[in-house]
Amino acid sequence: ANHEVDPARVYASGFSNGGMMSYRLACQMADRISGIAAVSGASGQNDRSGNSYYACTPTRPIRILHFHATNDRNYPYAGGFGEGLSNTDFFPVEATIADWRARNNLGPQTRIETLTATTTCIHHESPLDTARTSAPVTLCRSDPPDLFDPVNDIVFGGGHSWPGGSRSPSPGGDVPLQDFDAGTYLWGLLSR
Repeated sequence: ANHEVDPARVYASGFSNGGMMSYRLACQMADRISGIAAVSGASGQNDRSGNSYYACTPTRPIRILHFHATNDRNYPYAGGFGEGLSNTDFFPVEATIADWRARNNLGPQTRIETLTATTTCIHHESPLDTARTSAPVTLCRSDPPDLFDPVNDIVFGGGHSWPGGSRSPSPGGDVPLQDFDAGTYLWGLLSR
């Protein structure tokens, strides 16, 4: 009521559990948001063992942007139990992307964008059925050298962190990649 907000440009974004929450919002609030950007947290709808926690029936295709490092030990890229406190059998990142490609009516064609020596984005943009609406799904995968300090439980470059961000002050906080800034990239992609 007080500000002009373009409802076609409202997005949700989150890191870790916040990324998983963004996916849930995409499932349940596609009529209110235009897209999501998730970092280091994929679908929480299912776990790797096939248990389902909620239904995902978005009212329309919704833009998906996902960032994940392959050396993330808290939410492993391939899914499975992470080393964090949650003791969750996480759903694989690529399975999350495949689910959203199907929901968003996207075919197998991809456009590959190499951003840095460590980060590549895979864009799925071509509709499977041109008579139906679709929305793009992008996975930005960082594959840095796995520099891990097992004594202090810290990944130096990637891991469970926001690319281009600051290191968390909590013990064991991973050191983010600095050759790629996820915040700048997502702002540029989603604000088009």
